Amino acid sequence: MGIIQRQSIKGTIYSYIGVIIGFVTTGLLFPKFLSPEEIGLLSLLVSYSGLFAIFANLGFNSVIIRLFPYFRDDHKKNHGFFLITLIILIIGFFLAFGLYRILKPMIVRDSMEQSKLFVDYIFLVTPLIFFSLLFNTFDAYNRALYNATFGTFLKDLLQRILIFVAMALYLVNYADFHQFVFLYAVALSIPGVLIFYPLLLKKEIHLQMPEKGSVQPEMRKEIPFRDNLNE
Repeated sequence: MGIIQRQSIKGTIYSYIGVIIGFVTTGLLFPKFLSPEEIGLLSLLVSYSGLFAIFANLGFNSVIIRLFPYFRDDHKKNHGFFLITLIILIIGFFLAFGLYRILKPMIVRDSMEQSKLFVDYIFLVTPLIFFSLLFNTFDAYNRALYNATFGTFLKDLLQRILIFVAMALYLVNYADFHQFVFLYAVALSIPGVLIFYPLLLKKEIHLQMPEKGSVQPEMRKEIPFRDNLNE
């Protein structure tokens, strides 16, 4: 059995188990033990952080998949591609953060009907954007390195297990709702932290500057802010 087949099977197993856990948590426990306003708060945290994280990515995930094979070279540390990715990520995050700050009054106004609690926890959106962006970007990087299942494990399985545990702690009165919201935010953020594990394990994190000439003219067209590369 090839690597792709094994990873497909593992990814499918992670996804199915995650669906079951997610159904128990959000489909059964949330409606029974949380108010509509509390459920609305959790939904808004996920929705807004995910939306701005997608914008912050600047479409670079597809660039990683298309162009990384041209940079791949273990001896030359992939010609600084990791640092290029990191630079785009930082630029994208600050652009998304600026847009979020501009739109924040509108977001608060439009969210009041779904959950007035959202105003009390809106400060969590910024770190959730950051960790969602980390996960989305470096999950694509891992996939380019032929590790397609670790991101699925983190997002579809581990994150849902952590949310279930947070909910269980709330149900047995070990955590109040305020603490539960923070545990929920931590569960959403954990994949963005752990996504670096395979890169560290394989020693794929390099802060080497791209070599002059490593970004060819036809490749530069695919990269956001390409004029800043290989100057």
